[in-house]
Amino acid sequence: MPAAPHERPAVSTVLRSYSAFISEDADAVFDALVRRVANVPSGASMVLVDPRERRVVLQGDWWYRGEWVVSLDPAGGSDVDYTIVNVAQRAHWAGKFTARRTLREAPDQFEKLAAQLRDELE
Repeated sequence: MPAAPHERPAVSTVLRSYSAFISEDADAVFDALVRRVANVPSGASMVLVDPRERRVVLQGDWWYRGEWVVSLDPAGGSDVDYTIVNVAQRAHWAGKFTARRTLREAPDQFEKLAAQLRDELE
């Protein structure tokens, strides 16, 4: 599987962003996140796993780019941020409409992922 580009394409629009706090070390959270996200077939045709930046990117389905970043929370623990980006280069306007189901399901899917990470690590 080819690597997803590190940077977003010039034509891109953030559609939704989510964040969750996990009271565990950022490296441990990142490792657990990679096990769940980077190996899940979700229509993504490109994957980027960057341990240095604690970042995972899945890109594919002509419009979809999902970005997960794990960072240290100033109060201790980690923040997991997930961003859904429309990267359609042609008919960019149509990406948002095609994304409706993904966007509708995203809050529950992200909460489920956060709960799994908490169950495993906390």
